[in-house]
Amino acid sequence: MTAARKDVGASTGPVTVSLVGSTGSIGTQAIEVVRSEPGRFRVVALAANRSVDLLVAQACEWRPEVVVVGDPAVASGVAARLPRGTDLLV
Repeated sequence: MTAARKDVGASTGPVTVSLVGSTGSIGTQAIEVVRSEPGRFRVVALAANRSVDLLVAQACEWRPEVVVVGDPAVASGVAARLPRGTDLLV
């Protein structure tokens, strides 16, 4: 068995992370892992199907380059709530 590398991202900068389903159970757990390692990860994309309020809150915290909403019916009004510089895809 090999030990986990502790230096991932140490010499190359933060590890980029894209979270599909960021508002679900596994996605929110992944956010907690990212939050527990400040500077180690950079969230570049977040995606959710319908939970736009939590998705917007996550986007405001992590300021990703892209946010994706799977359900076009709930996408209206999301773009105005995203941080400057974050693109919305539907």
